[in-house]
Amino acid sequence: MSHRRILSKFITFSNIVWKLILVPRKAHRLFETVEEEIEYLEDRNLDLAHVDLLLLHGRTMEAARLHLGEGRILQAVDIFLSDKENREASMQRAHDCILEGLWALLPFGVTISTANSEAVDALLSRSESLDQGLLSKNDHDEASLQLPNLLSLQTGANLFG
Repeated sequence: MSHRRILSKFITFSNIVWKLILVPRKAHRLFETVEEEIEYLEDRNLDLAHVDLLLLHGRTMEAARLHLGEGRILQAVDIFLSDKENREASMQRAHDCILEGLWALLPFGVTISTANSEAVDALLSRSESLDQGLLSKNDHDEASLQLPNLLSLQTGANLFG
């Protein structure tokens, strides 16, 4: 087993331990401020625990950005979609992430394969949860133009002949 894989497994295990054992209220008493706790988690690459802490303190935009920074688009979109406090900004950001994710998975000329179909389906399903009334006219128009193209790629149609 490679060193990277062992490190990855250790970090995952550490995240689980943090969430199940240390996160209850006793752990919070170890730190004088939330910022100290965040710094501790950052220093140890406990990003999932970091996300949980940010969510616990109502810092949803930061939590979603952390997921995005680690390449977890679906988790970030889920946080944006569930954000009640910054509803309009979160809907805009969820919309942007969904389109960016779809374009990354389906650049021109690429059709859905077994390798990317689950991720594409997950993004498309989340796009149905977007509150269209909160999107700007420009974003609504952009989605109206881009999603049909992506969906035609999903069915395997080739737009260029």
